[in-house]
Amino acid sequence: AQHEGREEEEEAGAKAAQHEDREEVVKDDDRGEVVQVDAATDTKSGARGVKVGHTRGSRMLLAKSLRTAQLAKSDETSRPSDSVMELLTFSGCEDLCRASRLADVLRCQGRIFQVSAGSAQTYELSKQVTRINTFISHNWSVPRFYKYLALTFRFNCSTAALVTVVEMAVLGVANAFGVLPHISIDSKPYPNGVCCRLLCAPTFVLVAIFAQDVRRLVGCGGPRVFLDKTCIHQVDTETKRRGIKKLGAFMCNSDEMLVVYTDVYLLKLWTVYEIAAFLPFHSIDKMKVISIVVPMMFYSALILYWSLNVLGLLTELVDGPAWVAPAFDVVIGLIFMFTVRRRARDKLMIQLRLSDFSIRNCTCFDEGDRPVVYANIADLMRGTQDDLVDEDDEHALQHFDTLVRSELARVLISSMGRFSVPYHYIVYAMGFTRGANGLDLLAGIPHGLAWREVLIKELYFALEVFGIFPLLFAGCELLAGKFLQLKGCKEVAWVVFIIGLASGAHGAFSWPEVGACRVFAAESRTSNAALVAYAVLCCSVCGFAFLAYSPYVKWSLLVGRCNRRQRSS
Repeated sequence: AQHEGREEEEEAGAKAAQHEDREEVVKDDDRGEVVQVDAATDTKSGARGVKVGHTRGSRMLLAKSLRTAQLAKSDETSRPSDSVMELLTFSGCEDLCRASRLADVLRCQGRIFQVSAGSAQTYELSKQVTRINTFISHNWSVPRFYKYLALTFRFNCSTAALVTVVEMAVLGVANAFGVLPHISIDSKPYPNGVCCRLLCAPTFVLVAIFAQDVRRLVGCGGPRVFLDKTCIHQVDTETKRRGIKKLGAFMCNSDEMLVVYTDVYLLKLWTVYEIAAFLPFHSIDKMKVISIVVPMMFYSALILYWSLNVLGLLTELVDGPAWVAPAFDVVIGLIFMFTVRRRARDKLMIQLRLSDFSIRNCTCFDEGDRPVVYANIADLMRGTQDDLVDEDDEHALQHFDTLVRSELARVLISSMGRFSVPYHYIVYAMGFTRGANGLDLLAGIPHGLAWREVLIKELYFALEVFGIFPLLFAGCELLAGKFLQLKGCKEVAWVVFIIGLASGAHGAFSWPEVGACRVFAAESRTSNAALVAYAVLCCSVCGFAFLAYSPYVKWSLLVGRCNRRQRSS
């Protein structure tokens, strides 16, 4: 025992001396990082011993080196096949990984979506990249206008909102100092401004539609996106074939996928393959699905509410009939309700179409591409499913059909969201129309309007923008999704009934003299306690509206994390 102990001590001392004398620099193959390792090799594990410090970075490098060594010595049958690696990576052909700037894709109101045929000039719109921000999945049979609105809805609305908020702030301050023009109405004790309600909504729409043109002029092309027409060569046959073969690699190198959904999306071979290649390597929350009816509804509602503002202003100036504005409100409600019912039918149709899905029934624009897609899907299934490693293409495609029927409907519906329009888009639409009216009231401050009265009125407009209208839209959409089998007069009657309920709920808050908000506002003019209670009421309703929209988002993210853990295990 003493002899063995001395041998162990001598061996440890020899290793320490050798470790100090000889060191070499080995480059990490994965990240291109340089780490310090010694030249001695552990004969039991086959992995090089890493010189480890006490920093977090050293521990990460150690784990990386051990993992790399483990992969190097692992059994070949446990690693992805060469066909799968060729399908999902750009190894050896990095020049094929290309992306276009969003400003180039949306140039001239999305002229590139006019026809599917490409050229060498369209290929020049893309550049070689190492990472793609957004993969755009769409069908060429969909008109260019709808796809253009969907992309501006996804990418430009935040910029448009920021610009419009700055404009509203400037106009509100100018109204408060009496710089901007105003009008005086006999029925109101103080004058009202007109600039906010006339300018804010058009500014938002114009910026949302043309923001990419401004970005291109200032040299900011926007995010890097994949579009098949610009990123895969459409003229050079060999380059096109190689690019099509790497479609799965494009998906793996993309941060998110944007699906421009239409009725024919699940009937096309290429779009189904794109989703199949994206989901095994990304969580559900990385796939954004935008139905083409949603941007149309959003922009239409914004323009119609702005028109309602202008109509109300003209009615006040000429003392027109009082029924005009409510009638216009009903028209907007009908458009919203029928659009929401169409989207609810889309969700139902997704479940019905995918319940008996077969890849053989999907249509393909060029039938010559069908064998290529079939082979890619089969390789993808064999590479991601352990029980299909030795199966032929036919069994792999059958397994793909089963996977689509069981999983894809849930994923698509989850990605579309619980409500047609997210909370912040409703705030945009109502804030730049109803909220603009509240800023025009500031024009009465130079003419004696008390600050307490200003606070009470602004609280009410904030309550409408952030609380009442989002809740009304959510309630109407939940009810509109019921009884989808109704047609004709019965469907119209059901929609009118929902609009009546929404009008009654809005009146319960805002009806003059009897509405809850009006009663609190009247008491707040003379009581500080009532003013505090009124502010608490407004904050509570707005918070409840935010929570009504947010749980579904949190649930989707939770599902995405669970999926990632499942894939890791």
